[in-house]
Amino acid sequence: MFTQTIFLGLLLSANAVVQCLASLSSPFPSLSKDDTRTSFKDLIATNPNYFGNLPNSDKPIVSPLSYDTQYEQLIAIGFNPVLNVLEATIEIKLSYGFLGDLCTNGSWEYVRFYANYGEGWENLGAVSVNIHDIPDVFDCEKKSEKPLFYVLTKAFQPPQENCEIPLIPEIRGILSWNNLPPAGSPFWAPVYGNVLDQHIQPSNVSLPLPTSEENTLALKSPELFEYHPSSRNEQRVLSIDQSSIPSVDSRPGEPANLRYEQLIGLGFDYDLSRLVATIRIKQPVGYGTNLCGPGSLEHVAFWADWENTCNWTYLGELTINVHSIAKIPLDGLTYSVALPVDVRSASRPCNITKIARVQAAVSWNSSPPTPPNEAQRGNFIEAHVQLPPYTPPVNSTNPVIFSIGGIIPQNIDVKGNGMTLPNATFALVQDGNGDPIYTDPWWPQQRRPCPFGGDIYITGPSVGQTGSGINAPSQFQYRAVYRHFGDTSEGLPILNRFTVGDLGNSNPPPPLAPFTNLLSPLNGLGYFYYVSPEHNIQSLLSRWTPPDRDLYQIRLEVAIQTSPSPTVNPTYDTIGLTEWYNVQVNNVANPNGPTGDVAFTNEPICGTFPVGTVLEGTFWATSEYFYQYELDVVGGIPHTTLVDGGAMTNPGPFEVAGPPSPGVGWSLITSGSTPCGYVVVLTVWDLTIYDSINTGRYSTPFTRGFCLSPAT
Repeated sequence: MFTQTIFLGLLLSANAVVQCLASLSSPFPSLSKDDTRTSFKDLIATNPNYFGNLPNSDKPIVSPLSYDTQYEQLIAIGFNPVLNVLEATIEIKLSYGFLGDLCTNGSWEYVRFYANYGEGWENLGAVSVNIHDIPDVFDCEKKSEKPLFYVLTKAFQPPQENCEIPLIPEIRGILSWNNLPPAGSPFWAPVYGNVLDQHIQPSNVSLPLPTSEENTLALKSPELFEYHPSSRNEQRVLSIDQSSIPSVDSRPGEPANLRYEQLIGLGFDYDLSRLVATIRIKQPVGYGTNLCGPGSLEHVAFWADWENTCNWTYLGELTINVHSIAKIPLDGLTYSVALPVDVRSASRPCNITKIARVQAAVSWNSSPPTPPNEAQRGNFIEAHVQLPPYTPPVNSTNPVIFSIGGIIPQNIDVKGNGMTLPNATFALVQDGNGDPIYTDPWWPQQRRPCPFGGDIYITGPSVGQTGSGINAPSQFQYRAVYRHFGDTSEGLPILNRFTVGDLGNSNPPPPLAPFTNLLSPLNGLGYFYYVSPEHNIQSLLSRWTPPDRDLYQIRLEVAIQTSPSPTVNPTYDTIGLTEWYNVQVNNVANPNGPTGDVAFTNEPICGTFPVGTVLEGTFWATSEYFYQYELDVVGGIPHTTLVDGGAMTNPGPFEVAGPPSPGVGWSLITSGSTPCGYVVVLTVWDLTIYDSINTGRYSTPFTRGFCLSPAT
């Protein structure tokens, strides 16, 4: 630690000298470190190489600085094989330097991920979190509330692996403050931030989980077990090979309880409201079996002191399936687990910063003891986290709608036409570059309004403390109701069944387990039990599929059951409800849906023509909520030879409607093409947000075929 301090002091002194010398001949003013950070965006906008982190730039270096971690640092990366996500834990160390408090825009921390399977780095995309200046105070134990720990989550679906040849990609995370790391640059140096590499093991092979008996045996002799699946029925047989016991290395001074596994990160996912713990697996053996067997379980439990009273509340326990990997990398393998938590009742308005204390503990093969006790194999860590602020006062018995059809209500004209607003994006979804996905990606000038169709999912938090199982009795029940706009009734209940995700590693094993919990209404009134967050990781509350095209209104209602049974003559007292939200539905077929046609003017129709013929025709495309058309040729003729008045894969000049019937002309130059059969295909999309996940309900393709013969 003393050596590191000296090195940091020398580095800062050197930077100061270089900065002073540069100011003598540079048009840029000399700035202190904090002033430099305040002006960071302006400085790199004027000179992208101001800090000298772009080695191939022709711009002058003014103030050399890179990999500065005095404000923030990426400390852990883990893979969650249940959710198929990468989870990066960052540490915010200081109370200043983030451009404003919680009632300002603050600034952003970005993490871009790369994966390396042995053939170079592959860009996986970036994620971000909004950060602010938060004063440093002491908690109930007289400890500083800094650092604060945040988690950034990125969806990641690794390839399927062979259980006998484990897939162990190396994951790189680049943390950068207020400057999105460029895509395709795995060796890019951030000015503020750092780079962290970590190996993961996806474990995406479908296998039975270990039984409690096998776990007990493995605990007594964890290094001695091999798994021998039957060639037919895959039954498990544990055997002991005394002659080939592998050695288990330990690091000098390392406690025995940390030899096999260690909790290395704990933080709060500010956007998804999840506590995330990251575990490092260190040894090649000691986890029951290899990937071809059931392995064993790491148990992770969570506690919180939301109100800083020095009283810990137990939140729940998750498990992660691990295996013995013979060729484990020197840095081990990291896994993560994520526990959804509802922190609304503990949050405060934006002018009152709320910091909470959290704990997590890991134990192999059994539930962890309550900290400060530690497991025979495992440890615990404690962290401070920031809770998201809520501007209005929070009523914990009122329902809340997070999203409608994949869009947050703030991005919908819920008091007007029920369509998405300009610049609306899908909630908590980003593209491969870490940018938001717009509901209308084609027209940035106006971002056309979109209606909703298909399965319109409604999400929101569980209200009140729930039971631990699916459809377990809970303090409250809820329902979603709808009515046509202009109707003044209390609405009709939504009675559809729907499936929610589960964090549990129960039968069947991942990857099937997260998608097996089917929820059904308790009665004809449409009430459901609230499901505890660990059994409903998407926070789904209702699946609404109206059959027509109309402007509707929906709302959520929370009630207490007043009858002895929820199924026999049920009665309820409503204790909370949302306001009515307007939603424009577009679930009708043609002619209101996308439609069109494509035609030839060459004769004969579907005929054979010599290579070199210029084929011509017309097409038209229309929809009530027109999105785009695509005119294409299937069979290999270069796209650039198809002329249709605009680029083929965008709406061309048709912004709010496609070319009307009888259509506009197109031509196809066939010179240089291979004699063969071809098809001209027209597809038309509308702007309906379909099934809550994407924009663009499309027509059945309209096709016209033709053949090319050798040129004469």
